[in-house]
Amino acid sequence: MSKPYVFINDRIQTYFTLKARVGGSAKFDVLNAHIRNVVVMPGQLVIVSDGSIGSLTAEETELMNLARNVRRQVKGSGSELIKNYDLMQNMLSYGSLGVGAATGSWSKHLNGVQKTLEEIERLYKLSLARGTRHAARPSPGRNSSINGECCLPGWMFSWKV
Repeated sequence: MSKPYVFINDRIQTYFTLKARVGGSAKFDVLNAHIRNVVVMPGQLVIVSDGSIGSLTAEETELMNLARNVRRQVKGSGSELIKNYDLMQNMLSYGSLGVGAATGSWSKHLNGVQKTLEEIERLYKLSLARGTRHAARPSPGRNSSINGECCLPGWMFSWKV
């Protein structure tokens, strides 16, 4: 035995059109009393039965209460949202495309920065390995007298005490 399920109506249509599209029976009328004989608006819940002809199950009753509450909320505070449902849907879909494009661009930019920094690091290590004058000099924070080193331009001496 299959379970009843709910879906969200995605377009404005009459109850009879919806019932024909879903293939509803007499039980469909009972389950969807909250939208019967009215225009079904986008965002409203539609309950499809489990296929049994008998009485309502506890799950179907719970779904009916949920659908009734959704209708009340959509009818009251969400009427502007329902009137502009298509606009909102387009805005959200194009907005998500924009976010995806921006994320992709930012990712490419960060990859470019990473490659640049890796190249700088590689060149720095290469210059240290070749022993340039700059690489041979002690850093300014080191105390030459304690370490036993002395640097003259182009020359480096070290000794152990």
